[in-house]
Amino acid sequence: AIDTITFDQGLSGTITLTSNLPQITESLTITGPSGPESVTISGDNQWNMFSVSSGKLLTLSELTFTKCGNGYDYGFHGFGGSIIALESSDAVVTSITVTGNNDGGSAGALFSRNHSTLTISNSTFSDNSTTIIGSNYGTTPEFTNVDPSNRIVVTGSTFEFNSGVIFSTERYVKIDNCVFSRNTNTIGDFRGLNAYRVLNSEFTENQHSGYGALFSFSNSNLANGW
Repeated sequence: AIDTITFDQGLSGTITLTSNLPQITESLTITGPSGPESVTISGDNQWNMFSVSSGKLLTLSELTFTKCGNGYDYGFHGFGGSIIALESSDAVVTSITVTGNNDGGSAGALFSRNHSTLTISNSTFSDNSTTIIGSNYGTTPEFTNVDPSNRIVVTGSTFEFNSGVIFSTERYVKIDNCVFSRNTNTIGDFRGLNAYRVLNSEFTENQHSGYGALFSFSNSNLANGW
């Protein structure tokens, strides 16, 4: 089985999907060309990209993702991500660009479900109107547990000019050394009995265009309601 896809250095251009990509059933590493030029994968506003089977690992780097589909065709009953969908699986993402995504479905562009981990570093998310990072519920960690089995960790990344919700999650989230600039919707819609950490990050000229707040924390299981 093929477990590594490496693009030649110097390649650039756009790969436009004409159907959903096949489900990833073995661990897979995909590496784009480094440098100022990039290979872009476009969902043509209708097709979905990487659905990772249980127990498998997807490693992505040096690629751009745009025009994602609506995330409804992964078998998650409408709750699968349109760029990355994790079902008790893992993804490590480095130096990618996510831009111009307008229809990520109810889950958003990157979605983790059940015992999944999503680790993102040194990446850029710009000009997206869909929810960017979503999840279903996660097991409640001890607050001192820095490595729970259900987690989303984002480091060294930039979020700018997004009009969709950036995080819509119900599991442990750690944001470290990130920049949020000129976004116009909720940055973190954090729900559930969980731990959320925002560290060493910069927030500049963000505003909420409607009713709400840049950060929201809620839980429906408290004794006195929300």
